[in-house]
Amino acid sequence: MDMRSSQMFSSDSVMQHMTEATGRNPEGVSAIHSAIQNFSDVEFDEFFELNQTISWILDGAYKRIALQFPDEFLRYSASIAERIGDGSGAKIFILADTSHNSCCVDFVAAEHAKADCLVHYGDACLSKLSDCIPVRYVFGCLPVDEIALRNVLQTYNHQFSANCALLYDTMYSRSAENMLGVLSQNFDSQIVHCRIVDPTGEVTTSADKIANALGRQFPVDLFNLSEVTLIFIGDEQSALLPLWLMTFLNCTKILSFSPLTSQSSFSHSLMNRQLRKRLFLIERIRDASTLAIVVGTLGTYAHKEAVERARELCKKAAKKLYVLSVGKVGTHWNASLI
Repeated sequence: MDMRSSQMFSSDSVMQHMTEATGRNPEGVSAIHSAIQNFSDVEFDEFFELNQTISWILDGAYKRIALQFPDEFLRYSASIAERIGDGSGAKIFILADTSHNSCCVDFVAAEHAKADCLVHYGDACLSKLSDCIPVRYVFGCLPVDEIALRNVLQTYNHQFSANCALLYDTMYSRSAENMLGVLSQNFDSQIVHCRIVDPTGEVTTSADKIANALGRQFPVDLFNLSEVTLIFIGDEQSALLPLWLMTFLNCTKILSFSPLTSQSSFSHSLMNRQLRKRLFLIERIRDASTLAIVVGTLGTYAHKEAVERARELCKKAAKKLYVLSVGKVGTHWNASLI
């Protein structure tokens, strides 16, 4: 399927911008495009869930639809918008200016378009949402080569802990059961499956001994396990990884495997570059006498409670706090603030 548009920038500048915006390495971004370019029409429809999205729009009787695309999917946005518009009869708006953290739902841009609902494409942080407008997530799932995964696991299995946790980027959610099967067939370790949770759906209660964190659902016992080996399927530069390691300090070892590039690595958690950077910034915050909280969205659930909690902590620590509600955060805006 030839979805190419006229070139407005050099390939190098586009790739650099995508890398900065998405957190993916250049090889991963290039591999995504290569895979999509080789899709048949049917595979393209399945990847972007066009028929399911049209049915969702018709069932909800939505008339104004916002489609939010990350940079790596932007070149396909016009074709997707045309297909959805023709199939649903609704008016379509493409949201393509989310320059900072496109994993978050851009309610501000959707409100500007007076949209009835929003379809979010690509990787998502899956933060719990407030009741602004209905949201549908389309991750654009890719398959995982089970043989390649098995070979990587066998290379490092002698370094695994007795307890393992399976974590993966949203793009590989459809392959979750297959990945879990490969692990179960090859290892005797206890394997905790960290399932992706759709924040727009029903969430299992804690009474069922299930916990939720960072858009994932898992047995509450994961918090109590010691020396867990985290098996992460996705880009090693994923923003999810350092957040997970800071939440679960018992994940002391990391096996990272990218199905897109076939790259793998094994390390201890404190050796992770992104984690070290985040820990450094935390120490900077502890030493600071004045802090500023930039509120970039009003669509995240309980954001007011989070700000109030930060106020209390700053007051106890005798720190001065400024709260800035900007509606929409951008890279240039951040630079001017500093």
